[in-house]
Amino acid sequence: MKRIGTWIWRNEKGLFLDNIFVERLWRSLKCECDYLHAWQIRPKAKAGVRKWIEFDNHKRPLSAFGSQPPAVFD
Repeated sequence: MKRIGTWIWRNEKGLFLDNIFVERLWRSLKCECDYLHAWQIRPKAKAGVRKWIEFDNHKRPLSAFGSQPPAVFD
């Protein structure tokens, strides 16, 4: 189905799970990075977000990955 230049996929499995993970990622980013620092200058904000994503991917242990960071499984 095509609507206003976008495709809507109806038969793909796991799409709702993808949305849950993305929503959790953005919520964590906002709470742990953006709201704490409240940057006023874009370059500082970009550097801060980049640093947080690096931490989240390479250093934060997750129980779903056996207390290892997600980057271990790339």
